Amino acid sequence: MSSAILDDIKSVVYNMGAKITHEYSLIKGFTMDASDELLPRLKQKLLEIENTFGYRVHLERDSEVHSFRSHDESLEKGEHS
Repeated sequence: MSSAILDDIKSVVYNMGAKITHEYSLIKGFTMDASDELLPRLKQKLLEIENTFGYRVHLERDSEVHSFRSHDESLEKGEHS
């Protein structure tokens, strides 16, 4: 994905009322805050961008990420540290 297309996507997100909260430097991506009411319209617009430019745009809810398997297993057992 070119930087120009990513900039266009960020402009769409901003103009629709979402707030970009972080831009990644190692991967082409960013995080944003958006209301639940905005998400259906935003998803539709991102689908249009995918169809027009042929790039896959991935949208996911923010969640905790862990890199250690033992941590994941302890959570499954209900052990919290």
